[in-house]
Amino acid sequence: MKAAEIADALERSKLDVLRYLLPGGRVQGHEYCAGSLRGDAGQSLKVNVNGKGCVWCDFATREKGADLLDLWAQARCHGSIPDAMCEAAAWLGLGGTASEKPHGEPPPHPKLGTPAMLFGYYTAAGVPIGYVGRFNLGDGKKTFRPCTWRGGRWDWSAGFAKPRPLYRLMDIAANPDAPVLLVEGEKTADAAVHIVGGGYVAACWSGGADGVEAVHLQGVNDRPPRAHEGMNPARAPLRAKGARR
Repeated sequence: MKAAEIADALERSKLDVLRYLLPGGRVQGHEYCAGSLRGDAGQSLKVNVNGKGCVWCDFATREKGADLLDLWAQARCHGSIPDAMCEAAAWLGLGGTASEKPHGEPPPHPKLGTPAMLFGYYTAAGVPIGYVGRFNLGDGKKTFRPCTWRGGRWDWSAGFAKPRPLYRLMDIAANPDAPVLLVEGEKTADAAVHIVGGGYVAACWSGGADGVEAVHLQGVNDRPPRAHEGMNPARAPLRAKGARR
C-alpha cells in the first residue's frame, strides 16, 4: 500500500489512533493534546482533529507533521516512514504485499539460536505485532529477546516501540467486561487463564516489572473496578496509568 492510503486509513480512525499512540492525551475542543511524543499527559503536543488533515506539532520541540502517518513514524519508529507504514498497516489490519505485512515466524536468533518458547503479540484484531523468544542458556538460566517486524522482515535487534503492547490483547478485546489479571511473564499469563478461571483475562508485557513505565494499557483502563495488578513492584506505576484495583 502507498503511504497516502495508509495515512487516509489512519485518519478515518483518528481518535483510536491517537489514543493508541498518545495514551495520556485528551481531546480539547478541535485538538487532541498530549505532553510529548512519548504519549504522556500535557499540552505541548497538539493534533488537529477537526476536519480533513490531522496536522500536528509539538510546540516544545518544534517537531511537526502533516498527517497521522508522520506522527506514527515520530512516536514509534524513530522517524522512519517505511517502518511506520508496516506497523500502521498491521495495526489497521490492512492488506498489502507479503513483504509489507508481518507473516510467518521469526528465524533463529543470530547468536542465541532457536528459542525454546515463542510468544506472539497481536493487535486486538489479531494482526501480528511481534514475538518474545525464551532462550535456555543451561544451568537453569534463561534469557528473553523481543523480535519485531521491520523493513519487511522479522528483526531480533529491534524491540517493541513505546508504548509497548500488552500480551493476549485479543482476549482483552474479546472480553470487555472481564477483570484483567496483570502478571509477570508470557508463560505465567498463559497459565493464569487456566489456573485462576472465574472469568478473568490474564495479560502481561515484554520487559517484566522493569518495563511497566513503557506499557500501553489498551483496553484495561476502562475496565470495571475489579481489574487487578499481579506484580507488587509495578502497582504504583500501574495505578498512575489508570489501572484500578
